[in-house]
Amino acid sequence: MANSRKKRVKISIFALLFIIIYLVATLVIPPAFHPKAGAVELPQTASGERVACIEGNMDALIWRIRLIEAAQEELILSTFGFGTGDSARDMTAALLAAAERGVQVRLLLDGYNGAGSLKDSAELQALSAHPNVQLRLYNKLNLLTLWDVNYRMHDKYLIADRKMYLLGGRNTNDLFLGNYSADPNIDRDILVVGSSMEGSAGQLVDYFHRVWSLKDCSDESYSPSARTKLTQSMMKVHYEDMKWRFPDAFFFDNWVGATMPAQGICLLTGEIQPENKAPILWKKLVLSMSQGHEVLIQTPYIICGDEMYNDLSALVSGGTKVTILTNSPETGANPFGCTDLQNQRGNILDTGAELLEYAGDHSLHAKTLLIDDNISIVGSFNLDVRSAYLDTETMLLIDCPELNAQLRDQVENLAQQSLRRTPDGQQVPGGSYRSGEMSFWQSVGYFFLRIIEGLFRHLL
Repeated sequence: MANSRKKRVKISIFALLFIIIYLVATLVIPPAFHPKAGAVELPQTASGERVACIEGNMDALIWRIRLIEAAQEELILSTFGFGTGDSARDMTAALLAAAERGVQVRLLLDGYNGAGSLKDSAELQALSAHPNVQLRLYNKLNLLTLWDVNYRMHDKYLIADRKMYLLGGRNTNDLFLGNYSADPNIDRDILVVGSSMEGSAGQLVDYFHRVWSLKDCSDESYSPSARTKLTQSMMKVHYEDMKWRFPDAFFFDNWVGATMPAQGICLLTGEIQPENKAPILWKKLVLSMSQGHEVLIQTPYIICGDEMYNDLSALVSGGTKVTILTNSPETGANPFGCTDLQNQRGNILDTGAELLEYAGDHSLHAKTLLIDDNISIVGSFNLDVRSAYLDTETMLLIDCPELNAQLRDQVENLAQQSLRRTPDGQQVPGGSYRSGEMSFWQSVGYFFLRIIEGLFRHLL
């Protein structure tokens, strides 16, 4: 009996070791070896389009509803995260109303996050069951191919009739849309209003079709049932309630008055297959920054690899002043980003870039590059190895001095609530800076994360 028990223990140990080795060999090691990007070029910028910056979360929800309401033929929503809260309910109700009036709706969700949302959200299931709606998941989780799980779709955009769209860093949930969260994230969208497929809207639609058509995107639309029809009826009631709650979102037609002319816009993207990617988009961003004298990067967190550090160093050595605005460890919502900043702060400053560590009331989530006084680049790309090598990302390059000045004013307000660190060791607090404090458990958690996160920081 004792020998049998010992044998079972040995088998269990060997099985556990096999699982650990398998997970390390498939999930951790392969993404550490990054392909190299060849020479890159920036796309031709399109003229004749107008833009607006959408900052507040309530405004972000209102403008999404406006786009959905304006669509007469087609709506495309691509998002990394689709929640199950109030803002997601508003979005699904508005999309269902569009489908009811004959608009063709296509939803493209990340397979890891979207599968959970689709399973938990009766509204999302009911929406996908409508005959005018298609829903696909990018790289859906498959336990038989776990080595693919690291590769996610991080894009966030909404397109109406192939000529107007919103693109930025917001997920479709309560942290980013509406006033439903007590601790929202601070984020940014760009509204683009065009007139034809010859503009950046055409570039974005083409990009969407390339991702949508991948064999790794699976159709997950539900079949109509008594349950989905009942939920659709409830969503229609919710939609009517939205008209009372958000009157400014309906019957809007002042698109020109709400926007400003852009001299040129183009879409910047990288590789789209769910695999270890060459850092093409990162190289496009570096090329854009190298053409300026002064660059400000706003990013929620910084988790750079050696190649990214080298590129930043080369920018500074080439005469470009680089300043990076990011969350302080006390403010940031991503614990891995907070601990990596603590571990890597010296390496970041060694590139010659200055650091602004934001310590405001809410965590920053916007991803923006400001180059001199005319170029603004806004989208989903974080200054990290995941955005550079693992995920799909979209960034919009906009030549518009008026937009650039508006964004610089907003960043200056954030800088006043930040601690500036310079490569020579100076620490200069902004006029409204308040040093934050970590809770006891946050300090304990960060202490242990700082020890172990170096083993898998290339996945964060």
